[in-house]
Amino acid sequence: MTTHSTSDPGPHIKVREHGLYIKENGRSRRLCDRIVPYVEIENEVLGKHQIEFRFTTAHGKRTVTLDRADAAKPGKLADALLNASYDLPLGPDQRVVLQWLTSTKPRRFIRVVRSTGWRSNFSVFVTPTSVIGKHRLPTRLADPKAPHLAKCKQGGTFAGWQTEVAGPAGALSSRFILMISAAFAAPLVPIMRQLSQGLHLYGDPGTAKTTAFIVAGSTYGMSAEKDVIKLGSTEIGLEDLAVGHNAVLMMLDELGVLEGGLKELAEQLRRLAYKLPSGSGKRKSQVYMRQHNLQHPDWDTLFATGGEYALDELMARAGRKRSAGETSRFVDMPGARKDSLGLIDYLPKEIDGPPKKWAADQIGALKKACERHHGHAFPAFVEGVIAHRKVIRARLEELMAQFRRTAKIEHVSGADKRRADLFALIYAAGQLAVEWKIVPWTPKQVGRAIRRCYQDACEPQPSPLLEEGLQIVRERLASSVVIDLRHRKPTSLEEVEAADGVIRTWRDGPVEACVKSERFREWFKSPAQQQLVVAHLAQAKALNINEERGLPTRQCRLPLLKEKPSCYVLWMDAFEKQMTSVV
Repeated sequence: MTTHSTSDPGPHIKVREHGLYIKENGRSRRLCDRIVPYVEIENEVLGKHQIEFRFTTAHGKRTVTLDRADAAKPGKLADALLNASYDLPLGPDQRVVLQWLTSTKPRRFIRVVRSTGWRSNFSVFVTPTSVIGKHRLPTRLADPKAPHLAKCKQGGTFAGWQTEVAGPAGALSSRFILMISAAFAAPLVPIMRQLSQGLHLYGDPGTAKTTAFIVAGSTYGMSAEKDVIKLGSTEIGLEDLAVGHNAVLMMLDELGVLEGGLKELAEQLRRLAYKLPSGSGKRKSQVYMRQHNLQHPDWDTLFATGGEYALDELMARAGRKRSAGETSRFVDMPGARKDSLGLIDYLPKEIDGPPKKWAADQIGALKKACERHHGHAFPAFVEGVIAHRKVIRARLEELMAQFRRTAKIEHVSGADKRRADLFALIYAAGQLAVEWKIVPWTPKQVGRAIRRCYQDACEPQPSPLLEEGLQIVRERLASSVVIDLRHRKPTSLEEVEAADGVIRTWRDGPVEACVKSERFREWFKSPAQQQLVVAHLAQAKALNINEERGLPTRQCRLPLLKEKPSCYVLWMDAFEKQMTSVV
């Protein structure tokens, strides 16, 4: 039989397995069912201290948690216990029990936190399943099984992950090295006081984008595709997900399937590009927060999304252009490179069998390896950070400067610098993972991969919507809907009115195509496609812009027409020249 006694003043009560007992006249008398003030809770979520009481009823074991001030008031404590089906004794015995409960201090003390991440000056890191580091106070998440939290679990062995996941991933793809390093970089964001930023990995279906997420997530616990959050199909709020992945890489797949039309999608992407990097949720009034026992949601982390199209492309389809701030906070990262097999850009000289089958076999083996081994690398990396926390910031600054130097980007500024800082931090994390023997890579391997990814992210990427639009223009200019005045003259007014435009040499100038504005608009599948083509032609100096009026069109004199219709005027030589580099 277990007993519990207290040194606090008040009646001499003993807690035994079957109840509370009081000693009177040398004899023990049972007062009620077993109950103890079990633990004092420092609740960061609610911003208050609480007392948890544990007791036994006829229906089993139960708990009641009260604010510390209420737990010290016999009346409020009695009401709470009675409402929880605890049978308090009657009369004087009830006063004795309540006096003992309100005056006895719990022997345990814990801290309850809302989010994952660092505590105690980077000496403790909280995950949904464990606390990494030596903690002075026991700490746990308020709801360790909440659906918005990072999928932290362990399977297999650390050595198995290094041999079967990290090793092959690093040998196959610069993108896999990038994503694994990004998983290690996420807990470094608050240390460097850096902006929360994101990567958007895009490419055709079947290029192994989701596999890259699984491989990166296997560092902390992802094991299969079911663990990857599908942004378009989850009911969990974005702010909750961000808080649940504080200092842990948050990955959201299928970005292009968000609900709504193109305009709604563009607005959601714009909010996403500013909301996640802001590191803070929607601010409510202090009165509301106090009334509902809430705290403002905050986070410091990195995030990654996946989809078929680049963010620039998705916005262009909605007729919008991303600002420099958006592009630096939420960076487009092409998944595939020229001549790569999806995300696999490190190809052996000789491949046994059809290349696509070989690539599929490599990806399949990598996925199975993640199912077997996961959840070991991230805790090991965090332990390395804790062990080096006194010098970690200086070491990170040194490694980030090394990246800027080797990538020859030491003097970039503004939005370009923010983007460079993201890749520099990921590079630094990858190098630390090599130094601490977390991954079986070499420093040169990490440097080559991250520099390649950075350069690819900075390169202008092809736009399928633009390419299609330019091809439409080329085909229409070569068709009978446009009269080529260099070869024949129209025979009637009706022919000119029916035509979409003409090709001509005007006053000894270069050959130009004059396309009636209303007909030009009809050529395209959407206004967004037309806007994209016009903007591109203007930038390529293939469009004769009316600079005086700030318009992309001009009034043109066409054969047999009395009025001068508004036309888009394309310089043919410049148009064909830019076509060779785009289509």
